[in-house]
Amino acid sequence: MMKALLVLLVLIGHAAYASEETVPDYIGKFSNDPSEIRGIEAVIADFKKGIVNHDGALINSLLLHDDILWMAAATEPMMTPVEAQGDPNFIKNVFSGGAQGFVKFVTESKQDLEERFYNVNITQDNGLAVVVFDYDFRSDGKVTNYGIETWQMFKIDEKWRIATVTWSTTSVDEKRDQ
Repeated sequence: MMKALLVLLVLIGHAAYASEETVPDYIGKFSNDPSEIRGIEAVIADFKKGIVNHDGALINSLLLHDDILWMAAATEPMMTPVEAQGDPNFIKNVFSGGAQGFVKFVTESKQDLEERFYNVNITQDNGLAVVVFDYDFRSDGKVTNYGIETWQMFKIDEKWRIATVTWSTTSVDEKRDQ
């Protein structure tokens, strides 16, 4: 009986919340200026080119600063405690090696690298943009991991810059083992 009463109270609470206010007509209206979208797409293209060409300087030029939020929700096989040694920001299953760690990896790697983006969705409003996409990361032509990725970008001094990069990651080897 008590459980049923609790469920009823929760349902009534949700119904009251849903009907409190109608959504103003300006909600969901973003500028999405075509020229700004093209500028953001150029950053995406340069980021991908920086990876393929092992060009850390190009990737760094796209970042708001050297220490942006750069964090992945990784599965257990992607980040083990042994790999996390020396990372003061280590949280179990969350990779936070930083943008500069990624830039160093890309620059020093002897393997062919590529990140491919799918289903890219850009929402831009004034000097803020959010980019969301599916991705896969390839090393020597083989997919190593995949997931969803989000960027927050700001337009500073007439240039779009990446301010945060967050992503999920699933190891291809992990999926094969299941």
